[in-house]
Amino acid sequence: MDVFVDYYNLPTSDRAKGPRYVVDRVISALDWSQLDDVKRLHFRLYGGWYEEQALTRDAQKLSAQLSADFPAVHYVSSPSRRPVRMTAEMGYSLLCDPMRHLWHTLRDSAVPRSVRPRDPAELGCTRVNGCPLYPVFAAFSRPKCSEAGCSVRPNQLLRRRRQKLVDGMLLADVVFSARLSPARLTVVSSDDDAWPVMRMAISLGTDVIHVHTLDGHSIERRYAQGLGRRYLPLRIQ
Repeated sequence: MDVFVDYYNLPTSDRAKGPRYVVDRVISALDWSQLDDVKRLHFRLYGGWYEEQALTRDAQKLSAQLSADFPAVHYVSSPSRRPVRMTAEMGYSLLCDPMRHLWHTLRDSAVPRSVRPRDPAELGCTRVNGCPLYPVFAAFSRPKCSEAGCSVRPNQLLRRRRQKLVDGMLLADVVFSARLSPARLTVVSSDDDAWPVMRMAISLGTDVIHVHTLDGHSIERRYAQGLGRRYLPLRIQ
């Protein structure tokens, strides 16, 4: 069974303990009483693994850990201690085109111009004249630097890192897996955007196990109405 893991949708505390810990938590969430036919679990981890065409530090670390920890065997708790073979890999490329890595999946982007600073006085500051944050508010309230001849805009000073292509890659692989091996697959994510593709996989005849990663997140019941056992929501314990 293929297991598609939205790695950065997992809690930071889980990721800090490494991919084998994450895999073990996913395994512990599965209902093995309904998986008697499963002899193999293949985990595929998705994230922004490339800055331009260079692997990120996270990707290099995870790749080394996966090489050290997998393949491995999990023994299902039962009188026979049934073995399940586990493999794991990084999601660098699409399953339908495995030799072509998707670059630039972690990118810097500017803070949107729609983001506006708030006056410290509005937030309860009682000493605006001596407030060390007030110059920051004043600078970001201007459309550009106040120095003559300077074209720098304040929002250019702040950057944020964003994943690109990652969600699309995971979801495309879910559909590819559903068409290639339609029995069953697992999606590990609490991102609601994954639901339409999971629903599509179910329509193709695949049973979908959906392992939520974050407390308080679940697919709205009306989306899953009428699917019965074709859709099984679980939660990492």
